[in-house]
Amino acid sequence: MNVLRRPFLNIFWNKNHPLKFKYYQIKLLSINKRYISYNYPYKLVLLTTHNQLSQKRCFWAWLNVVWNRYDKKRVKEVGPDQAAAEWLLRCGASLKFKNQSAWDSDYNSIVSENSKDVGRRIEAIDTNESCVNEMGFGYLDGLQSLNSISLRYSPYVTDACLTKISKYSANTLETLIIDNCYEISEWGLLNNLPPLKLLKKLELKNLPLIDNKAIKEKLKEVLPKSCEVVIIASTTPDKIPKK
Repeated sequence: MNVLRRPFLNIFWNKNHPLKFKYYQIKLLSINKRYISYNYPYKLVLLTTHNQLSQKRCFWAWLNVVWNRYDKKRVKEVGPDQAAAEWLLRCGASLKFKNQSAWDSDYNSIVSENSKDVGRRIEAIDTNESCVNEMGFGYLDGLQSLNSISLRYSPYVTDACLTKISKYSANTLETLIIDNCYEISEWGLLNNLPPLKLLKKLELKNLPLIDNKAIKEKLKEVLPKSCEVVIIASTTPDKIPKK
């Protein structure tokens, strides 16, 4: 097996490279001992070792860190709402701007190299089946029109996310829905939700770490009296999102 000692992408950028042939198979041995078989330009096949699953998980975990990393420079450049919108759509969530009926879920529709604060304000967030995690919730800081957050089927949403929601959205949030987020605990709810003084509706569904019968009364004691607490126990187990 030939080992290519220079970056293999150079082969394809250099049109005169001697190895650039239509069906020439290039075999590479990478540092982590994974074999890469490449039939240019049609298919890239990764032939991994027995730890393929763990390697994939490590890759996605790394990617989640990159997508959720809080970028102060970007916030300063385009404003908190634009930066938060980019974070949400980058992670697969959706959002709705104030005075807008349609939801945005396309990252490319709102992002450009010259993006600036054009006055759009985020009003609602839905994290359905996205990879948002604790690091990214720092983008909630400065969202002065955010009144609704829906955390649904989000495997990386934890009690730490609720901590940041209560810290940054205490003066605006009116509706909070937590649905099939399996890392949310009773402790996280009781310790992080009390600062949400404007909360009008709290909906909880299929949270396995929570005792549905006991939590409702406890929440009523710490939440505003006008807040409606709705707890829905799923009759059939929903599909647990994969991490």
